[in-house]
Amino acid sequence: MTIATSYEQVTYNSPDGAQIGVNSCEKIGFFGTTPTTRPDVTYNATITVTAVPAAGTIAFGFGTSAEFISAMGAIKDIQHVLTRFGLWE
Repeated sequence: MTIATSYEQVTYNSPDGAQIGVNSCEKIGFFGTTPTTRPDVTYNATITVTAVPAAGTIAFGFGTSAEFISAMGAIKDIQHVLTRFGLWE
């Protein structure tokens, strides 16, 4: 196994943590992607999940099929944001 011998530390191990980007207008990117600003995410999924689906509900435990579709939309939005920043391919 080869151990990296040269790399750059981007923080100085502050006890309060590290911050990437000073404000929402500053562009960032990871793994060679083009830096971009923080996206506006306004998706608000209201989801009710039941432990055991009641009669007439879909098998995944969501109250309605509309809630399932809403959850899938939220997941797609998360995937889009992660892809935009280079954290998901």
